[in-house]
Amino acid sequence: MVTMEIKAWFKDKTADRVLAPVRNCISGFIEPYSNVLEAGCGTGHLLFMLQGKISSGVGVDIDQDMISFADKKGKISI
Repeated sequence: MVTMEIKAWFKDKTADRVLAPVRNCISGFIEPYSNVLEAGCGTGHLLFMLQGKISSGVGVDIDQDMISFADKKGKISI
């Protein structure tokens, strides 16, 4: 379990920061009050970025560890 949390934490602190400019660009294409489905959401960073702009968002990922991390992150952020 600890290894899974470390993997998700590491992605949150590294890959999510590297992808931030791309996600900022993507968020510019999302119209206010949209409903968003993100496939391959990882730690949920993009959906959390869009939180104040969209009506609803759903993230799916093949890696259950990432979903669990995003779920915990969302409960803290909201």
